[in-house]
Amino acid sequence: MAVAKANGHKLPADAIQYVTFRSPEDSVWRPNILLDREQGQVRRPIEFEVTLRDPIKRAAELGVEVPIMTTAYELLKSAR
Repeated sequence: MAVAKANGHKLPADAIQYVTFRSPEDSVWRPNILLDREQGQVRRPIEFEVTLRDPIKRAAELGVEVPIMTTAYELLKSAR
């Protein structure tokens, strides 16, 4: 939310709650992990470069600290 705000995008207060807990039937967007599972693929590498690295880079450009996202990215990167 902080990165979006710094980038000029005002999101509704419930945006995180909605995106995190909506059911896939309510959305045209489906999580990659769910799609993998539906296609019978239990394990495929997640797209953490796009999902985490790009927002982290943008956050740095905007001067916004994202320590949790950065930690998650570094842990996933080290597990490759």
